[in-house]
Amino acid sequence: MRMLLSLGLAALVSAGCRSSSSSVATEPSAASAGERLTQLVEGHFEETLVLNPVRATMIGDNRYNDRFTNSLSDEHRARRRALHERSLEAARKLDTATLSPEQRLTHTLFVQDVEEELAEERFPQHLLPLNQFYSTPNFFVQLGSGKGVHPFKTVKDYEDFLSS
Repeated sequence: MRMLLSLGLAALVSAGCRSSSSSVATEPSAASAGERLTQLVEGHFEETLVLNPVRATMIGDNRYNDRFTNSLSDEHRARRRALHERSLEAARKLDTATLSPEQRLTHTLFVQDVEEELAEERFPQHLLPLNQFYSTPNFFVQLGSGKGVHPFKTVKDYEDFLSS
């Protein structure tokens, strides 16, 4: 469910960052803030794909098919937290008054999503890595079954999976 919400937010963010408003084009400060917002949101999304390569595969981005991240490790959680804190700080520094209504919506949703990601850390889910439905071992087996999201159409697809 969280994955679907993240993908939906990414679609909204992408749509909101591409404003067709002519006032944005004529005001340098608004265009500058809008461009910074677009760069921030797109950069954050790209970094989340590096941290979660299977998410990239799920949305059809095969650049990281050769990776499988241990999201339970202290290092991974620290990198994830640092990304969210850095992005939230950058988003809060933007002058939202100069943004178009669509860009303000993008900003609001982005900040809300990143704040929720940080708030979730209060609940140490990494200490409960196994349950009967969702676990890394179960997921990895499903991923490699040929019926999951990992493509098994070429020799490279197989090599990518074997190297993860």
